[in-house]
Amino acid sequence: MKANINARSDNPDGYVSSFANVRRPDWLLNDSLDDMEWRLEPSVKSYPNSHFTLNWDLFSDSNLLGLDGYWRDLARWCTYSYMESDANECNKTSSLVAWARLNRSLFVWLCDARKCRRIEDITRADLALWEEYVRSQNLAASSVEAKLGCFKSLFTMREVFGVGIGFDPYMQNGSLIRRAKQIGAPDGHTETIEPEVLFVLVDAALNNLKNYKDVLSRLELKRQVYEEFSGGAGAYKARAGESVVRLYDDVEALYASGLVIIFVLLGERRHELHNTDVSDVASVLNEEAEELIGLVDKTALTSSGRKTSRPMTAELSLAFEVIGLLTKPLRESEGYDGGVFFLRPPIPYSANKNPSIFLSATTINTLLDKFLVHTNSELKRLRPHMFRRAFSMMWAWRFEVGELYHLSKMLYHNGSEYIRAYTEDEDVFKFLTEAQRELMARVMEDAILGDRSLHGGAGRSMRRYGRILQSKVSVVTPGAAREFVETLIDRHDYTLVPQVDGMCMMSRGRERFAKCSTDGRGPDYANRNDAHCTSCVGFGVSSSRKNVWEGRRSAHEKVLQNSDNPLVQKAARESMERAEVVLRWVGEEEHE
Repeated sequence: MKANINARSDNPDGYVSSFANVRRPDWLLNDSLDDMEWRLEPSVKSYPNSHFTLNWDLFSDSNLLGLDGYWRDLARWCTYSYMESDANECNKTSSLVAWARLNRSLFVWLCDARKCRRIEDITRADLALWEEYVRSQNLAASSVEAKLGCFKSLFTMREVFGVGIGFDPYMQNGSLIRRAKQIGAPDGHTETIEPEVLFVLVDAALNNLKNYKDVLSRLELKRQVYEEFSGGAGAYKARAGESVVRLYDDVEALYASGLVIIFVLLGERRHELHNTDVSDVASVLNEEAEELIGLVDKTALTSSGRKTSRPMTAELSLAFEVIGLLTKPLRESEGYDGGVFFLRPPIPYSANKNPSIFLSATTINTLLDKFLVHTNSELKRLRPHMFRRAFSMMWAWRFEVGELYHLSKMLYHNGSEYIRAYTEDEDVFKFLTEAQRELMARVMEDAILGDRSLHGGAGRSMRRYGRILQSKVSVVTPGAAREFVETLIDRHDYTLVPQVDGMCMMSRGRERFAKCSTDGRGPDYANRNDAHCTSCVGFGVSSSRKNVWEGRRSAHEKVLQNSDNPLVQKAARESMERAEVVLRWVGEEEHE
């Protein structure tokens, strides 16, 4: 239960100059809120202690105006109030430190650069100068948005803090985001792992994991050599015929391979790795449990997080087993008997005499990037969240890549339960829209450029758009086609729904013409059938669906041969004719 922050001593300046009468919260490890350094209760046990440390001794006062004490105390009070208030969703110290550091940087600037005496004295001129200061830091728009948001909180949180500014910096809806985009550099879009590329990464990771015993034996040889000889690196090279650096590269690639399989098949966010417990992993590896228990805290609205339960497969068990074997020597040498499963690889990462034993976010990114080098991938970088986006894209493209056939064959799956971690998580749906948009842009672009023939009503629309584009440019290049397609999608609000027999491509203004519509306003996909689709303005089919239509023709032919009912025979004959029309379409494509 959060404390009542209004139960504090009266102060004419509107802030607490001493926290003597304020209850020390449970999330603070210090004895007093007056301390210059706050140590917060770690909400993620494998994060380093520095992540949960706040230093308040950053204010200076070159003009000796006595302002530093005011702004330092106010910064501490606001941090305390922010965490204790129910006016926001902050209930994790990992979230609190992020907000507190942003707010602290604003207060330091108000004290040192602006020499503001009180928070109530802040004017719109200060806001304009704060925006210019933030602009000078050359930050991405998302980072700028966070810094401007701190300034706005001086107004929106004024009742929580007990003090605040007298004007709303960004009153209109969306004005803060628009201003952040004007000030900041465009955020770099996370590179997309397309389905075919994902298959390659998964295949490489599985091959690495299958050869884990070779890497472990070389790692054990290195340990023995280092214990026997003082010049360990040279002795190992003489004994093994390879450098220690080469061994370390293979160790990192093996560890990263385990992470790739875990991110792909479990659908975990990066922070969930830090919450993985040794005992939970042991339960599934020892076949005492069929599902891995985990914990989500960043998207959970409770202080204890939200428990997850994810099905295990043989590939996942192998990934966890290998990572457990890789980290076992480190666990033993450090005498660590805590519950965190993911420790850093047993190789040096820095000159720090006391490096953290845990697997940091930076180390995860380093491992994944080195994995790309081993696979000779064209991707520039690999990040955990890219796998969630990739799976969403694969789900949207599932009929384009053979109904997930390649992945199912690669992983020897008989069922689809492994996708539950994605399909039951609302977070993944924000990527699904992007995946469908990218698929639509790719289909339209390929059709206009002639790289893919699209038939049906959608195919006619694409050929018409192609003629329009040709009339506008002298040479139809891929760049021109993509720009033209993006404009079409935005202007006409196109949507694409992939189906096993083709795709439904509709602009918002033409949805009422959908043949399957039951209300005259938009498509009703439950009412789809051969007759509706083959005559619909939004239906598109390419040669990738040839086997589906061959199967349908064969099925209708059997019905025609085995039925004596004239009505059934008539329906089967008409359905065969429609299937043959589609097969002629794709047959023409194959002979082009």
